[in-house]
Amino acid sequence: MLLAEIQNYLVAQGVGPTGSTADYVVSVGYVPAQPDRLISVLETGGLQNEGLSTGTVDRPTFQVRVRGPAWATLPTGTYTTVRAKIEAVRTTLEGVLNKTIGNPPWKYVHIKSMAPPLDLGRDDNDRPNLGMNFWALRSRTS
Repeated sequence: MLLAEIQNYLVAQGVGPTGSTADYVVSVGYVPAQPDRLISVLETGGLQNEGLSTGTVDRPTFQVRVRGPAWATLPTGTYTTVRAKIEAVRTTLEGVLNKTIGNPPWKYVHIKSMAPPLDLGRDDNDRPNLGMNFWALRSRTS
């Protein structure tokens, strides 16, 4: 599943470690109310598959959202911390070139951001939120 593959890859690369003491937690398919420091991976559809002589290449798209602690609890550097985290996500995902990820394995030809990070504003709890959209090329046949 695309979301779990992206989640597991971010965790494996140390961008979004899991566990109760982790700095950031990675969720898939939804944006939970807690914790404050959150990376969410959400499906956004995709583009038409490509049929190649070597097999079919899927072109899924997804969004990554990063949320930080409330502005009042950490007034200096909150936005810049969230901005740095989403850039770490971007660098990590755009570094995927011809890598096998998942179980069963998929060969990810490439993952690319569609645009720079977008400020999604602060939520009802005064937490900054940024988002980025990505597309991937992945092969079913490796």
